[in-house]
Amino acid sequence: MEKILLLRTAYMKSYEGKTADDIPINGGSYVKEHEDGAEHTNFKIYDDGKCRGFAEPMHFNGKRKQIKLERIDKSFAGKDSADGITVVWCATAKKDGTIVTGWYKNATVFRTVQEKDGNLFNVITDSKNIIRIPEEKRNFAINKSNTGFMFGRSSIRYIENEQNYKKIKDYMDDYIKSQLK
Repeated sequence: MEKILLLRTAYMKSYEGKTADDIPINGGSYVKEHEDGAEHTNFKIYDDGKCRGFAEPMHFNGKRKQIKLERIDKSFAGKDSADGITVVWCATAKKDGTIVTGWYKNATVFRTVQEKDGNLFNVITDSKNIIRIPEEKRNFAINKSNTGFMFGRSSIRYIENEQNYKKIKDYMDDYIKSQLK
């Protein structure tokens, strides 16, 4: 079974960098105060051919929490990173609740936040492994009680049952098929 992790970020049109008409929104108090967040380049392709994504794992008593890799798969316990993960990026849209904005296939997920050239990230993949859903096609709502995917306060959602796995996997497969038509 494919290993899937859902990460919630602020909402943007492109995630290729902050611009005058694409400012992160609905991403918590930091994003609201600064009109920015480290997720603003989640779909930017860097010169090395990589995409580096970020989702804030929360803070507790002034300390940043970690992504619990062992909740993705027990074999990742004690490791600093996990390879071969599908990371589904979600964001709270203006009217539709939390929706899927895209995903990385075959990504490496880091337990702790990394930094490169002043940019924070906790997920990395080759640019050939990304799917960014155009804003007008973002229609798969995650944070509805009838879907079984409730984020709550955390920006991290682990797939913990087969029914939820099937829902997200079917959506991704259907989206890919629709793009091939």
